[in-house]
Amino acid sequence: MQVPRGDGTQGKGNGTRLPRETLDLLDAVDFSGKTILVTGTTNGLGEAVSKHILVRKVDRLIMGVRNVPRGEALKVKLLGDSAVAAANPHAKIDVFELEMEDYNSVAAFAARVQETTPTLDVAVMNAAVGGVQYSIAKPTGHEKMLQVDVLSTTYLALKLIPLLEKTAEVKGSPSRLIMVGSWTQFGTSIAEKKLTHNVIKHLDDEANFDPRRYPDTQLLNGLITNELGQRLDKKKVIVVEPTPPWTLTNFGASYPDGPARQAARKMMDEVGLPVDESALTYIVAIVANDEVHGQYLDDNMIAPRSPYSLSSDGQTLQKELWKELVEEFEKVDPTIGSVSVI
Repeated sequence: MQVPRGDGTQGKGNGTRLPRETLDLLDAVDFSGKTILVTGTTNGLGEAVSKHILVRKVDRLIMGVRNVPRGEALKVKLLGDSAVAAANPHAKIDVFELEMEDYNSVAAFAARVQETTPTLDVAVMNAAVGGVQYSIAKPTGHEKMLQVDVLSTTYLALKLIPLLEKTAEVKGSPSRLIMVGSWTQFGTSIAEKKLTHNVIKHLDDEANFDPRRYPDTQLLNGLITNELGQRLDKKKVIVVEPTPPWTLTNFGASYPDGPARQAARKMMDEVGLPVDESALTYIVAIVANDEVHGQYLDDNMIAPRSPYSLSSDGQTLQKELWKELVEEFEKVDPTIGSVSVI
């Protein structure tokens, strides 16, 4: 599927509906014979994209969830959905525990996937947390949004890359790694501070915490996707960073009541799309042609990343961040160096 190139003026969260011809193409997508993994499936976009994947006849869906009972309840709900039952009556769903605050849980999840999954066609890194208050991920001691949205997301992606590459060799076509991003990367504290070095240490320090921490994590994720795009062979694994638009979900529920939350609610009411429409952004990223490799998709178009990401300071930050991530992961996992992109 061809994805158009935008000039950077589109999107930024505006809920632009897909044209009918694109919807028709997406309706015709068929995932028969494929295994697809999605993290963060028990809320909003994760649940919605899981249903989209199932009605497109995926053989097996792996759901990475923090709360297994909730995940099992969602499994029952999805398999009992009339559209899923009609399109994919023999669908298989596996619910695996995944606590993104804990490297050990991430490693155990990845190991379970590798042990039970001969081939993995698509991995969707959807799990994330938001907020405007400083909090610690107790298992690691890192700031929570940094841990979940950046460190554990990247660590899991790296742990899954060997299986994605193996699948490409077996099937003769590239697998997909979907690093879900956000247009909020355009409004970060990192750009104002011109942060380029000691990234993890700086973001862990409560004195440096800024209410824009979630946008900060999304800027970093964009840099990571760009780096992965340079390191991965797109004939084996295509990596892409789609950003959903404003969506009518409960993602902001963790934000304290006040002007910021009220403004966000107002924007959602004015331009937010229903969650099932927004989740089609992920399907576009899965089926788009290889021109999207390493790219940022906004409004379902290939779009420029934030100005800071593209600046010389941003490029310095990208290389420094990658070095720090590798050092971080080598401390907790001596085997990580065997991954092709390290």
